[in-house]
Amino acid sequence: MTYSITQLAALAGLSTRTLRYYDQIGLLRAQRNPTNDYRTYTAAQVDQLQQIRYWQAFGFTLAEIRHLLAQSPAQQDALLRQQRGASGRRANPPHTLAEQSRPHLSGPPRRNSHDRFRKVCRFQAATSYRQSAGLR
Repeated sequence: MTYSITQLAALAGLSTRTLRYYDQIGLLRAQRNPTNDYRTYTAAQVDQLQQIRYWQAFGFTLAEIRHLLAQSPAQQDALLRQQRGASGRRANPPHTLAEQSRPHLSGPPRRNSHDRFRKVCRFQAATSYRQSAGLR
């Protein structure tokens, strides 16, 4: 399944401008429709965007995320553990979110894109609330 930039922005809760920026900086490259040059996104790119949002929830910058995406899964896990310890962020993200962001390491059934982004947005909102309230 492919998504237009508008569909993916609505799905992920982002603006189309943010997706264009991610494309511009090389973080999430869109495919181009040869007939009209519109941006389109595949299921693999939706998964990558979900992973980008996951890393953002732990306070990684876009430059750090670009670096993380180029690393092996083991190196990504080590950097995440290091970031958790340094920032004092929640030590254990929701189990299902961790499984969804690492489908190549875990074996749960894959959920559709809407379910994955809904969980990421809930996790980010809860983390933001805890930080603003001074909770862990």
